[in-house]
Amino acid sequence: DATKYILIGGASQNGAIQYSNTGLYIKFHNLQIANNNYYVFRGPDGSGAHYIDIYNCIIKRGTKTGLCVAFSIASGGTFKIYNNIIYGFATESSGYVISACDYAVTIYAENNTMDNNDYGFNIGTTTNVVVTAINNIGRGSGNTNAYVGTKFVSSDYNATNGTDTGDGGANSIQSGTFTFVDSSNADLTLRDYHLTSGATSAIDTSGRSSSVNIGFTNDIDGVTRSGTWDIGADEFVAAGGARRVIFIN
Repeated sequence: DATKYILIGGASQNGAIQYSNTGLYIKFHNLQIANNNYYVFRGPDGSGAHYIDIYNCIIKRGTKTGLCVAFSIASGGTFKIYNNIIYGFATESSGYVISACDYAVTIYAENNTMDNNDYGFNIGTTTNVVVTAINNIGRGSGNTNAYVGTKFVSSDYNATNGTDTGDGGANSIQSGTFTFVDSSNADLTLRDYHLTSGATSAIDTSGRSSSVNIGFTNDIDGVTRSGTWDIGADEFVAAGGARRVIFIN
């Protein structure tokens, strides 16, 4: 939302948001972030266990070309990443939403909307990483790059517009149809990733009526999710329903 505050990481910074030390308990939420360097969220490599929640954020690539990563996870602990919209990390085949290294880390990713990124989850075969991905939309990452790696556990009800089955979910959707209010504006700050009624692969298709591992009940705008949840960060509201409002701190 171009009318709201946007945190922009400078070209000389490795991360728009960087955290250090060990044993941190941090919640990042209701932020709009762009980064002009390698990473948006980044912690120090191998710095012990962290417990990080990242939710209700709008995260996009800034002007960086080449390698750029929304979430660079290179330490142990538990990361809960949910209700975020992450887009635009498509640059020279080196743009990633989540990249994790070989540390004892558990990643829960639920109800994120990911669009126009070279890669979604880039986990590889690293021994100590465990990822549970549920109810995520991954659009625009081709047929093999939405879920890269073999460390997905109990992941299901994700949806892509490609043929990627890397999450291993028996109920996940391939070659899906996702329509948004405006996902093609050349100005990334003007895009609108609320679902439209044409998003038939996302609306009421999650097979879930609650969060599996995290415990949230609303969508990115604070709208209460009800019935069978929609896949992605937005819970669709039909015309004439309650209007969504995004609060950016």
